[in-house]
Parts: sequence; C-alpha cells; structure tokens
Amino acid sequence: RVGRPYVVVAVVTLLLVVLKIKNIYPWLSFFGGIFAAFAVRSEQICVALRSPIASVVTGLLMAFMVFRFPSTNGAVQLLVLSAFFTVVAAGNSFFGFFTLRASRLLGEMAYGIYLLHGLLLFVLFRFAIGFEAAKAFTPLLHWFVVVGLIPVLIALCLFCYQKIERPALQNTSAMTLWLRKKFSVFSREKIHPVG
Repeated sequence: RVGRPYVVVAVVTLLLVVLKIKNIYPWLSFFGGIFAAFAVRSEQICVALRSPIASVVTGLLMAFMVFRFPSTNGAVQLLVLSAFFTVVAAGNSFFGFFTLRASRLLGEMAYGIYLLHGLLLFVLFRFAIGFEAAKAFTPLLHWFVVVGLIPVLIALCLFCYQKIERPALQNTSAMTLWLRKKFSVFSREKIHPVG
C-alpha cells in the first residue's frame, strides 16, 4: 500500500506541473490513473465494472470518442479514457477479448512495441524510403506503409520478448539474491542490524 503522504505529494506535484504547462491533458491523465487505483480497491466497484453492461457502455464511449474527436486532448476524451482504464484495471475482460492468448501476448510485448515502433518508423522513413520521397506520399499511401510495418514490428517485439525480456524477468529473483550477496549494502541484515 502507498501511504497517504506519498499520494498527497504526488497530487500536489502534479497540480504544480499542470499549472505551468500549456497542454495539460496528458498530465491530467495521471488523475484518471489515480482515480482507477483507488476505485479498484473496492470489491463492489470491481464487480460492477466487470459486468457486461460496463463492457458495452465503455466500448460505446470509446467508439464515440474515436469517431467524434480528432485527438485525445480534451475534457470529454480524458473522461472517456479514464473510464476505460478504470474498467480494465478492475479486471473487465471485454467479453473475453483481453483473456485471449494473443491479447495476453500483445500485452506482455506492449513495452517493446512502445519502445521499438518509433525506431522502426524512423529507420523506414529515413533510410529505406527517404524523407523527401515520403513527403510526396498521399495519406492513403502513408498509412499503407505504416500498417505494412506492423507485422515486422510484432515479429521483432516477439523475438525480443522471448529472447531478452522474459528470460530477464524470470531471473529477477536470482539476480536480486546475487546482488544482495555480492553487495552487502542490499542485505536486509545490514540495513536493519540486530541488537
């Protein structure tokens, strides 16, 4: 559990940041996460948010947002995204979609996708196509090229997840024990001496 003083400090810091920034919506999204973190502590709220009705309502809200607004910057969009995040954090599987093996695997690879997609796009447009040639693309051709890169991105992320990330995650406990033995500073006995 996170202590109340830490939450207060985090909220005050976020408020100070928000007051100094012109585009506040990305920062305000943290409040949606804070709300979700507190909401999912209640079993009654989680049960309600796991219901089929919550799936339908949240799905319709997301569809409304995608087709109604050109960006995610705005109060309505922020509320819809926060509601969706809270429903997912409560354990809603959206009619089993999030529990499919492919969905779980994509979820496990999500950080790799986040890290590598920009790099792949840069390499593609800088070295393979060239910026000047890409400037002449129609919007349809641009998105055709970007969508065509998805299988390459997924294959690369799957490889990195299976060969790097998952083995590292599986060895976290062993590495922690090794570090504690190697560096006694990390040992609990050294931090809290007895007697």
